[in-house]
Amino acid sequence: MAIHRNLWLFFSSHRQEIRFIFWFLVILTVLNSIYYFFAKTSVEDFILSVMTAKPPAFVINLLTPAEHVVVKGNELTSAHVSFSVVSGCEGMGGLLLIISAISAANVRLKSKLKGLVYGMTFIYLLNIFRIVGLYYVMRYCDSAFNFAHYFVGQTIIIFLGCAFFVLWLSRHVGESEPDATG
Repeated sequence: MAIHRNLWLFFSSHRQEIRFIFWFLVILTVLNSIYYFFAKTSVEDFILSVMTAKPPAFVINLLTPAEHVVVKGNELTSAHVSFSVVSGCEGMGGLLLIISAISAANVRLKSKLKGLVYGMTFIYLLNIFRIVGLYYVMRYCDSAFNFAHYFVGQTIIIFLGCAFFVLWLSRHVGESEPDATG
């Protein structure tokens, strides 16, 4: 009997947090399923080549024109470096996390829309600069590429994505949408 009472107290005192976690997981699952549906299609090819491979090549050529990086499909190639941007490197995991977290937050729609625009832009640009950084790591310290790719880059994006969400949410605490239950 005491367990039921404690559970009831826990759930009733953490209703908003439980609601957030529930909707976050539902939205994340739906978005990942939709993205999975487009795997190996022209949508994924567009995301990998146009949205993910071309911007870093532009930035690298802007910073160091002598590199003369060209993009062939989803591959960045220069006289010194060649690597492919494959599924998982496009930053979609971070984007879907920030979209799900902001969408699940109990704040006004206008704030959510602004948060989505700023958050998606932030994660997208972080990922572009992650790929630029990986190019230079491969160019000048090839032995550190796997560590930089699998641990440093992904950790930074996850950490900064979480920090963005916490900062964004802290600015909107108390401006929640009207609750349908009263």
